Amino acid sequence: MNHEPSASAERRKENRDNFNRKRGALLDDLLRHLDILVFAELSAIYYMDCSFFRFAIRSLAHLFLLTPKSAQLPNLSANPPIIGTIFGTTLLCIVMHLYNSPPSAGEATRGYLHGGLAMDFIGQKGPSSKIHLILLDLLVLSVQVVQMSAHLLRERIRANLASSADKAAIPAAPQRVEDEERGVLRSAEQQRGEDIEMQTLNPHGQTATSTSLPDEGELSSERASLLAQPQRTDAHIFDAFNSGQIVIADLDIAGAVRQQLMAYRSYAPDSEEAERGRVMREREAARAREWRDGILRAIRTARQRARGTPANVPEP
Repeated sequence: MNHEPSASAERRKENRDNFNRKRGALLDDLLRHLDILVFAELSAIYYMDCSFFRFAIRSLAHLFLLTPKSAQLPNLSANPPIIGTIFGTTLLCIVMHLYNSPPSAGEATRGYLHGGLAMDFIGQKGPSSKIHLILLDLLVLSVQVVQMSAHLLRERIRANLASSADKAAIPAAPQRVEDEERGVLRSAEQQRGEDIEMQTLNPHGQTATSTSLPDEGELSSERASLLAQPQRTDAHIFDAFNSGQIVIADLDIAGAVRQQLMAYRSYAPDSEEAERGRVMREREAARAREWRDGILRAIRTARQRARGTPANVPEP
């Protein structure tokens, strides 16, 4: 039986897995650079509009949905569509930039804007242009859409690698009593492609070799195998990546947006995910109440110390 087609198919599969693995690593690097670019643009917008609310909602949405996470973190059972949150936060910021008055600086700050709560950027003179702010909002949205397309492609590559790994992890057949009685090793029987009945086996499960002298055909085949060129390894895949002559991502942005819109219409979270989200929300609410009570106790204690009353005496 000729094993060359199966060996070449196995080699192609291994090369494809190596290609996807290296491609996924480069996509992760691309996602990290796009993530840094988005946060830099959000900081520039915050530098001009001095609104911590807009900066917070867009930064948190981007952090939870598009920022690359560590491989050690568990993946969700069902990935919800993210296009609604991205477009929703951007449209909200555009509407607020249109209808709210731009920030201005008075004589106390000599005409310069101050950042405020999160970052105190100084150097921008107010008032800021609404058109400039809206253009920056659209720029952030375009970069987020590109990152969303790369993120979806990375998830598909990760799913393909996981499925190929699951198919490769086939447990070996155990050694049975019948195999021991026949004098056959089960692992050796699986490695051979020929039928077990058509072979002459020794007690160790190996094919018995003939003691006759090799003929001219065997010598010529051995000579041809020695003079043959070595098989091509998978080093050329990494050479192509390192030389920069390969496309790691052919992003279909319109297709990714259309796919997210269809997934957004047909998405329905399962009961287990909803229950997990409810428990997480209750846990975060309890933690927020503990923080609030601690802050109130600290404020009450500070007031009592300022008045000179003992800390254990309640206020009137």
